[in-house]
Amino acid sequence: MRYGTGPEGTRVVNEIPEGSDFPLNFSIDRHAESYEAGALLVSICANPNRDATSIQRMYSALCYKSLWDRANDQEWAFRPQLIKPCYFLVDHDEMQDVLKLLPQKLKRFSAAGRIAEFLLPTEADKSHPGLNRLNIQTVSEYLTHETGEEDPKNAYNRIWRAYKPVVHYALAIRLIGNYWKSKNNSEITLETILHNPESLKFIIETATVLEVAILAEPRFRVKPEELIRLAWP
Repeated sequence: MRYGTGPEGTRVVNEIPEGSDFPLNFSIDRHAESYEAGALLVSICANPNRDATSIQRMYSALCYKSLWDRANDQEWAFRPQLIKPCYFLVDHDEMQDVLKLLPQKLKRFSAAGRIAEFLLPTEADKSHPGLNRLNIQTVSEYLTHETGEEDPKNAYNRIWRAYKPVVHYALAIRLIGNYWKSKNNSEITLETILHNPESLKFIIETATVLEVAILAEPRFRVKPEELIRLAWP
């Protein structure tokens, strides 16, 4: 993964110096493969603390997984393909160890989307027994059972506070997933993001629109400088 300077100070992702923080504003390299773009979004959403080393390791593991999954297609696997050697010149066991961390990270990411959804006007205007005040902390604690946390305080700290920088992506995936499920009983999976560029583009564009709504709603308590932004080329 590398990055350079793009228009208006955004970073074009190509390579991240080890030990640094991931940039807040960046653009996908227009020459990237679809799985590279999807792996980048997932890696950032799973590591919203912007630790470049963690994002780089997750990104490498997801690209490695994507190519191995694609190789299950015998027609594709036995034909010459253009593949970047760096995705295979890795330690298999290390990549598997990194991927084992992903389900728990994505579970919390998804829970942040549910908390954000609860604060949208369509949900906030409803009556919720046992919820007297509607703010981000009370909603986080109210939804503890849905987030998978046992301690209500953990629901706020481990989910909302930790994943706030990527909450617009969590909410976008939540709302798109709800719509798909209601229309054709389908859902957004990891494979959807890694291998379906049109769906990935739609998620990113939807998140950009939702960012405006999130910043405009005081109950979210999100500042513009706290959000990580990914631009489609």
